Amino acid sequence: MENVVLIIGAMEDIELCYLINKLMNKKEILYQGFKFYEGEMLKNKIVICECGIGTINSATALTISIEKYKPRIIINNGLSGGYTEEIRKGEIVVGVDVIDITVLDYKGTGNTMEDYEITTFLHGESNKIVMPKACNKIIKLIRRNFENEKLHFGRLASGNIWNKNKERIQYIHNKYGAICEDMESISIYKVADIYKIPAVCIRGISNNEILDEPYDYLVSDKMQKFTERLIELICK
Repeated sequence: MENVVLIIGAMEDIELCYLINKLMNKKEILYQGFKFYEGEMLKNKIVICECGIGTINSATALTISIEKYKPRIIINNGLSGGYTEEIRKGEIVVGVDVIDITVLDYKGTGNTMEDYEITTFLHGESNKIVMPKACNKIIKLIRRNFENEKLHFGRLASGNIWNKNKERIQYIHNKYGAICEDMESISIYKVADIYKIPAVCIRGISNNEILDEPYDYLVSDKMQKFTERLIELICK
């Protein structure tokens, strides 16, 4: 397949099922341990990949997807936990950039949050944080065409962790500017950047510990319908 739009998400039955059902001429294949759906949507060639949960699974699956399909655009769908009172369950976040919240440098003498600094370990450098970014053209496209809808644009927090501690969530938000948390976007943006492929991560807010809003996977339908509309815009 050529000129493909790749949609990648962790869980088929929650984060991808609506989009998979929208595919025409659909074909399911297993390749290198991952499940792919090839087909067409709005007359565009689409590949949907279920990558599994976490940074290692998503990095591996995306690398395999890129090598196999050479996509022109990558869209990552996923659920996320809100970090602020302004971001409610059921709303949509567009990830402008992402910070890895599980790479920590111990700089203190105790065991408080202030004793651990988020960093990016780079040879010969210290105290530096690298935050991979979404494709700016796609961000501008979304801002321009969805200006009358309630969307949040901002920094994603990502890593192999599910934070439920309110104090830590507020600390990450206040110090690093993250507005929600997931387990795949750091690897999606990093791998996409290495291959120089435009990418964007779309997040549906499934819960908010600050507001005591419990997890609800049903918000995923709204997120997937937004992605469907985004594909139509991108492929015009």
